[in-house]
Amino acid sequence: MRKLRIEKEQKIEIVYAESVNRLVLQGFFDHINQHSCVLFVCTQPFYEYFYEKFTTLFSSDKKFHWYICPNNKRLQQVEAYHEILDFIEEVNLPSDTLILGGGKAEIYHVCGQLVNNSLYLSTFIYLPTTMSGFVDSLIGETYLLNEKTIPVVKQYVLPDVLVYDTMLSELEKPQLWATSFYSLVNLAVTKNADLLRQLYQASQSVNYKNFSPYIETVIKTVLNDNQVTYLIPFGTAFTKAFYHLGEAHYLNMAQKQYIGFFIHLLWSKKVGNFNFEYEKFYVWFEQIVAQDLSLPEQMLSSDLAESIVTELDRQENVAYIKEIGSLGVRKIPLIEEMYEVIEEYRTIKKNS
Repeated sequence: MRKLRIEKEQKIEIVYAESVNRLVLQGFFDHINQHSCVLFVCTQPFYEYFYEKFTTLFSSDKKFHWYICPNNKRLQQVEAYHEILDFIEEVNLPSDTLILGGGKAEIYHVCGQLVNNSLYLSTFIYLPTTMSGFVDSLIGETYLLNEKTIPVVKQYVLPDVLVYDTMLSELEKPQLWATSFYSLVNLAVTKNADLLRQLYQASQSVNYKNFSPYIETVIKTVLNDNQVTYLIPFGTAFTKAFYHLGEAHYLNMAQKQYIGFFIHLLWSKKVGNFNFEYEKFYVWFEQIVAQDLSLPEQMLSSDLAESIVTELDRQENVAYIKEIGSLGVRKIPLIEEMYEVIEEYRTIKKNS
């Protein structure tokens, strides 16, 4: 077992390189029984795998409740969050209830919001089943989404205990691997250039889908980060712009997210003028995640440019990449400037 106890505005205990099954048998989770009650918030696969293992820790079934979340895009939405609050009232949760979240990144976001706002929750344990969940919970920025899956609520909260067992990824659909890979790439581009080199080198091997080698690098990257905290993560405002355009229905959620990130990065490269093989990086990423990152022909560059700038205008300034691994801030670009970036993006895609 590898354990770290650090402080980043609050204390967080991080456990990794250990299986959750073994930790349960060794008594690591026995302390949760000291709370007046435990609320398990998880997805169906996590529930089916761990229900019996965790409930054996309790002498009475009045000491715990399980809430099974919808395993779809609704999971992180405000409506789903309110449904859990309603459940808390229905079962009359007592004060000093511990919340244990188990599942992908969306579980972290909704549990973080709950522990920050509920009158009855006191301690937060999170067991991520994906690397994206691990990264998000280390960064500590929780978001709730509206029905269009756009971030509308943000709070800062770290789990009190974070236990990452990479074997739990087997509980999730294989498609979620790409989401976790993107989380690592975004973290590398914005905070750690060495991590990006590691990811590229590892992608040449047959075992490139194993995220275990990056755990310590991710921890150090996030915890040693002294950069300014921005309103929303890098690429998010560019992604949100798609939801204002009718032609965006030609793109799935992942495509919107990835394309938004790459347009933001391309704009950063133009204004930051740093040395980076953007085209090579673009082709590599597209092949790894197996998604076509073309902009729909029906979507006009002028409309997208206007939508992006309109979204950026809601902020005082916009984050950009000064160099790979380092962020800065710039003034909001003009629509004409963004139009040129989008046209260049189309050209790069056409020639790739």
